[in-house]
Amino acid sequence: MSGAKIHLPSPAIRGPEARHAVDVAAELHRATATALTEAGFVVLQSPSPDAAELRIDLVVDYCFVDVSKLEIQALVTREGRAMGSFVVPGSERPTGEVPSVVSVLIANALGSVSGLSSNSPQAGATNTPAPGQVPREPSIVAILDLQDPDARLNPKARGQLTEYLTAQAIQKLGWTSIPRAQLREQLQQEKAASYSNCVDDACQIELGKAVAAQKTLVTKVLHIGQSCTMVMTLYDLRLEAAEAAATAKTGCSTAELTAGIDDLLSKLARPTHKGARP
Repeated sequence: MSGAKIHLPSPAIRGPEARHAVDVAAELHRATATALTEAGFVVLQSPSPDAAELRIDLVVDYCFVDVSKLEIQALVTREGRAMGSFVVPGSERPTGEVPSVVSVLIANALGSVSGLSSNSPQAGATNTPAPGQVPREPSIVAILDLQDPDARLNPKARGQLTEYLTAQAIQKLGWTSIPRAQLREQLQQEKAASYSNCVDDACQIELGKAVAAQKTLVTKVLHIGQSCTMVMTLYDLRLEAAEAAATAKTGCSTAELTAGIDDLLSKLARPTHKGARP
């Protein structure tokens, strides 16, 4: 995708509290341009007549002082013909986290759309993997809310850690994540009040299957004395078994738990943590 050209207009703002969204929209525009540039794209301030171009329209649905909701749509075009598209579903997020989290989601979502690079193959061409390389599609993963069995984390901190976990898992492991709103809706259909009612392996596996995920990621924070241990387990829903697991000893502050998430995801990314299954 290196060198692909993107036209990134300023976000549109709509909703009953649009006056609160002006600063957030401007920061989201800057953060997204930065994330796309770091991902190897060329961000354009105005449309280009070049053949390979992606236009991304950002819409701030509503924005209160503390909570924002976004709907993001993108259409890939080449010589005026549609090549692909994607949507980052609207979901509520703490307003202060919107630019950093959403910009990463956008940049990673583009990786799943073919035909972005100016020297990418034409439609219908087949990508040939390098010798010894096995091509694989991004896994669709249901990333469950961070679990805190001892209930020592406040809801805001737990939500922030879950958002960070989701963004980093997409970025580091190349996963496609099931939107949290879809997971919450499924839980309501199953008459479960929250993720806390879905803590055993069977419930988590069935939840993942119900939202058409291929895998489920479960992350727990265990408070042991004055320290914490984080446990991350990746379930293969086809086999109904754990595919990989990792642990990390950390402190219990938000900053230390954030570092623990990075450590866990790095361990899952290593070949030695793929499990015994070929």
